[in-house]
Amino acid sequence: MYQWITYLRNIIFGYIYAKRIIIRNKDSNILLTYRGVGDRVFMLAYVRAYQKQHNIKNIKIISGDPDSPVYQCFGMKRNELIYEKEKHIYIMNKFYTTYAGFKFRKKYPQLVPVTIFAYVRTDLFDYNRIIRFSDVVKVIYQLPKSTTPDKCVSLSSGGLAEKLLAEGVIIPNRTVLMNPYANSVKELSLDLFEKIVKELTNWGINVIVSAQKGKRRISNAYHLDFTLDEAIPLCNAVGFVIGARSGFMDLVSFSNAAILSIDSDEYPHSDLFLLEDCWQQNHKIKTIRLCNGNEEELIKKVVDNTLKYFNISK
Repeated sequence: MYQWITYLRNIIFGYIYAKRIIIRNKDSNILLTYRGVGDRVFMLAYVRAYQKQHNIKNIKIISGDPDSPVYQCFGMKRNELIYEKEKHIYIMNKFYTTYAGFKFRKKYPQLVPVTIFAYVRTDLFDYNRIIRFSDVVKVIYQLPKSTTPDKCVSLSSGGLAEKLLAEGVIIPNRTVLMNPYANSVKELSLDLFEKIVKELTNWGINVIVSAQKGKRRISNAYHLDFTLDEAIPLCNAVGFVIGARSGFMDLVSFSNAAILSIDSDEYPHSDLFLLEDCWQQNHKIKTIRLCNGNEEELIKKVVDNTLKYFNISK
């Protein structure tokens, strides 16, 4: 009974919130997605191509935190962002997964949900080997498959990277930036990344780990708290990134760094979000997958690929 009440609430309030936004932005095309970094990167990477393809003069993006650096990295202006409570955004996204939401989308096509859920059941994409999420976004935007993503330019001056170089934290040709945290690929344990760090430090490689509040720290690594707009210049300075498949990895794929993306065969959407296929503008991305829970094999592959990049012979 409770599920039906929630379902009906999402339809009623989702309709109200979406219709209100449309009325207040009559002359604009409006985009909606989830709050995850990766969701936003996929949406933003093709926004200007979408505008150009369909001759859209005014574009608006619904956001719960319009001051997020991710928007700035893709050149979005503050007046192109509409503030809406995160709870309302969540309900609107739920609304668009219903038949009522489908009918609403047909009636008001100027509000475009940039999610799979609004168009098909996601289990259609479970363990698929054909489609990438970047292709899905192009379909939603009605863009040619050959469309390339916009450039992502950090507004950071790179001062943090320069400071770390001066302090000896970043050792040229011997430093890795690691992001072991992810909301999607939960099968990857921090113990796994701790073992990778131990192996790399034994070979004289310095590891910088992105610090996250409330998350367990990795031993033998330098923990660094930095903002998203500092991520790209930091990756460019370090030159090599290792991380769990996450939205952060989508963002740093726009850097010049070589990237090892780690995912798991237990995650049903691994191929849908295969990093090197989604972001082909970076030719130095490689995915290493945890298969059948064999951590030792994965660790060996990660270490071997890292040593090869740094021209370190075993």
